[in-house]
Amino acid sequence: APTLSVIRSTPYLLYEFAAKGAALYWSKPALLGKELLAGVIVAIMQLPESVAFSYVAGVPPAVGLQSTVILGFITGLLGGKAAMISGCAGAMAVIAKEMTSDTGPLGHLRDFY
Repeated sequence: APTLSVIRSTPYLLYEFAAKGAALYWSKPALLGKELLAGVIVAIMQLPESVAFSYVAGVPPAVGLQSTVILGFITGLLGGKAAMISGCAGAMAVIAKEMTSDTGPLGHLRDFY
């Protein structure tokens, strides 16, 4: 039954989250401008990475861009964790596996570790 109580209180928690955010930005409008600028910069920098991820995954670039938009909204609404692999680190994690495989261009480096 604890799960049911969390589900019932979710609308209130979302309202409280939105109200606190609105109060913060209302009291500090310069912070809102900085947050919006940071969001635009991240969105612009995410475009080539989304296309690269779709290339690595073997899907059309439009799929990568759509997935980025959807996951961006979900992460923005629910929040992220500091230890999550994101941004360039995520792309490098995928590419490093292929590059350091036995047949990859850096396969000879596997002998060092």
